[in-house]
Amino acid sequence: MDVLRFPSIENLPVVLQADAEDDPHSDIYYNAATIYPWAQDIYLMFPTHFRHFSPQRNPFIRPRTPGGWEDFGMLEVQLA
Repeated sequence: MDVLRFPSIENLPVVLQADAEDDPHSDIYYNAATIYPWAQDIYLMFPTHFRHFSPQRNPFIRPRTPGGWEDFGMLEVQLA
């Protein structure tokens, strides 16, 4: 049964993905989509990009633990 298949690009449309203009040191961290109630068939999405700090890009910032750059960065909410 198709409904029970594991979600993948083949059975779910991709509506948001990284492209060449996105920062290679960032991840799409959260997303929140909602129906816009005052227009037909309009959905708004508010993805949050996690901008990783790194010693090369942000040498003036120091993580709390030495070498702890992986989970250290800035969250930026956008409208898509």
